[in-house]
Amino acid sequence: NAALEIATGGIIGLFDADHHPDRGVFDKAWCWIADGYDAVQGRCVVRSDPGSSKRAALLAPVIAAEFETMYAVGHPGRRRVHGIGFFAGSNGYWNADALRAIRFDPSALTEDIDASARVLLGGGRIAADPGIVSSESAPATLASLSGQRLRWAQGWFQVSKRYLSRLV
Repeated sequence: NAALEIATGGIIGLFDADHHPDRGVFDKAWCWIADGYDAVQGRCVVRSDPGSSKRAALLAPVIAAEFETMYAVGHPGRRRVHGIGFFAGSNGYWNADALRAIRFDPSALTEDIDASARVLLGGGRIAADPGIVSSESAPATLASLSGQRLRWAQGWFQVSKRYLSRLV
């Protein structure tokens, strides 16, 4: 939210600190934004970082398979079949005015999903484009992966409690 006060331009890209976006991602995302979408979710892929631990190297392929299912199949399929998309926290691109209008709720455990729900409830549109790629590191330990997924599950539950009846 603080960055929204100083960001300029018509499109805002959001990334986790470990993300490495491919070249041209903003150009691809702009096509969706220019077509009237409020946001577009790109595809996150797991990269192998040199010097990562053996445990991280064992976790990376499992997480990579999960991410392919989520970002290359689930998100685009949901948009195609049901006409809805979700911003999943990183490698997402927003129409700057749309993001400023809703902002992120600091009380939300998964502010990305909360923002998505509020945009959808307001009649907005979120696209998913598996051709907009950014790579990220896999969690280094099973404990960090478990903690991350627990927070995600709790956040989805919180958003469901807040908005599900209205979204349905």
